[in-house]
Amino acid sequence: MFKHIDTETHLIQVREAREKNWRRALFVGLDRKLMEFIGKTLDITWASKYNVFMRYDNTINLISRIKEVSNIFIISELEKIGMKGIVPSHGGIIVTLIEHKELTMTEIAEKINKDRSTVTTLVKKLNKIGVTETKKNENDQRSNFVFLTPEGRKLEEGFKKISERLYEIQFNGVTEEEKEIFRKILNKIYDNFKQENQN
Repeated sequence: MFKHIDTETHLIQVREAREKNWRRALFVGLDRKLMEFIGKTLDITWASKYNVFMRYDNTINLISRIKEVSNIFIISELEKIGMKGIVPSHGGIIVTLIEHKELTMTEIAEKINKDRSTVTTLVKKLNKIGVTETKKNENDQRSNFVFLTPEGRKLEEGFKKISERLYEIQFNGVTEEEKEIFRKILNKIYDNFKQENQN
């Protein structure tokens, strides 16, 4: 077992290591085998800035950046075909209504994996710009059906083209095998966090 050492003490030892014999300084209060491993694998400059026990990985950050740049692309493409006022967060609702004609807020929320309050806010914006409308559910007066207006229906062809172009860019130079591995890894990461959040 590795011996415990607090971050402040460790950083002091790292600074000592840069000034003196770093191997000897880092051995103080730490397991020798661990520090031999650190000495062989970590850059001492990097270690001086971060706690060497922290495992840093930019996977989540990279996923976020991919979403950011893809959203910029989608908005640009939407504007090119005259779809101003529509943003990527509206896309899931529009595509779902193209497929299912009309749905309640709750049904939309379940299909696009967003909470009902978020869907309600997005639908209000779509209603305002004339893309969707709502009507009372005759079987349940507590809920409303959401459906696309004639103007909203006109978006179907444009959305298909943008979706196809997005797919082409996303997987440019990626083999079918790589796609399969990539999706499996993403699903595992998602399931890991989902399970952890349920604990």
